[in-house]
Amino acid sequence: MILGIVYHCWGNVLWTYSATGEGFSPEQIARHYPGLSLEKIYATITYYLHKQDELDQYIAEGEAWKEEQYQQSLRDPTSPMQHIRQVRAQHS
Repeated sequence: MILGIVYHCWGNVLWTYSATGEGFSPEQIARHYPGLSLEKIYATITYYLHKQDELDQYIAEGEAWKEEQYQQSLRDPTSPMQHIRQVRAQHS
């Protein structure tokens, strides 16, 4: 649960920090995301460094799922709409 919260709330910070081998500095991240305080950025990076293997795996799984969904949509463009209709029907 915490991984999901961290990824969804601070996913952009984590991606920005870990996107390159060295990543961006907290100050550079703050310039890109002015709504985040340096304190929150440092806290996110600290959490990431403590749980790096776990978070990297979580992020990689999310990226793999997105790629799988994209490839499926290329093979069968109607599939996403069928899924939406099925979900709506289940909740009606």
